[in-house]
Amino acid sequence: MTAEDFLNTFVRYGYGPYFLILMSGFLFGIIRWNQLSKAGIGVWSIVAISFLIESVGSYLLIDTVPSNNPSFHLINCLHFVAYGWTFSKFAINPLLARIFLYGGVLLAAYSVASTFLIEGVYNYPTRAITVFNGAMVLGALFIFRDMLKQPSPVSLPRQSVFWFATATLIFYSCTFFTYALLSYYGEHGEYLPTWARYLNHGMNYYLYISYIIALWFDSKRSSH
Repeated sequence: MTAEDFLNTFVRYGYGPYFLILMSGFLFGIIRWNQLSKAGIGVWSIVAISFLIESVGSYLLIDTVPSNNPSFHLINCLHFVAYGWTFSKFAINPLLARIFLYGGVLLAAYSVASTFLIEGVYNYPTRAITVFNGAMVLGALFIFRDMLKQPSPVSLPRQSVFWFATATLIFYSCTFFTYALLSYYGEHGEYLPTWARYLNHGMNYYLYISYIIALWFDSKRSSH
């Protein structure tokens, strides 16, 4: 597949805007690196992992592997660590921060074990992604609990943690619904309806645009 074919595929299936959003977040984090907190660097790492593996990595592997499922396995593993780190830096409670950090590493180890011992590299990582989605929802809820117990003087819409936690909670809660649809239509040998695909694209746009906004406010936090 040529670079032109790859880009045409991205645009045809709605990945063009997604790619541009990821690239924007990736470049923004690099440009504002010195202004980012440790939590901000964590948010950037999540965006960077998605950008590098889902776009660049998928293109490099597209002619060498039968599917892009290996990319999902790799993203899962790296995102467990990146989200664990990010949650730990946003957490106010020190114990909760340690749980997030070590929990992310343990879940990454589970993801690797699931890949090689249970599901296989070329199969979709259903088990690991289900665990991942649940962990993200719980993590976001605990962050909100932290925010309620120790509120910041900065208004919510100007808090990086608010954008990060809200987007994480909404996106990964909706993902359960998406996977239920995939399972249902897959069992009946049918393709996912167009509206469901658009919903999935829209939720991905929302997640990473929110993360970019979180990066923006994190880089501006000293001026609040």
